Amino acid sequence: MNARRFFHLSAGVLCLTLAFAVGRMTAGGPELAVASLVDLSFPGVVAIDQVGSEPYVLDESGQVWRLNTDGWQHFAGYDVPFSLGDIKLWTREGLVTTNNEAYRTNGGSWVSIGFWPGGPTPAEKTTWSKVKSEFK
Repeated sequence: MNARRFFHLSAGVLCLTLAFAVGRMTAGGPELAVASLVDLSFPGVVAIDQVGSEPYVLDESGQVWRLNTDGWQHFAGYDVPFSLGDIKLWTREGLVTTNNEAYRTNGGSWVSIGFWPGGPTPAEKTTWSKVKSEFK
């Protein structure tokens, strides 16, 4: 009787594991944009944004370029109207300034979407002895 219960429990765990693995392999979602840190220590390209197989780059003059099969193409609508020293994170469609103000664009003008509302979250350091004393 115990062997049968153990077998059923093991089979159930195996089925759940397989269902999770198959779901994980077939699930898809939008590609996340990864912001590039703006590095002004070298001339030329200061940031890169990889979208699919075509990279977009920000050069030292604030212009945005895309590399495709025809070569480099200038994207004037995405050019940055800020001093590069004031930008800490950049993607082709968004950026964050050094004072944590975020901007978005769709190839036209850059629009402020506000300041970052987050910051360090105050948290109390918890110890095991404190947790154990709460549940005595």
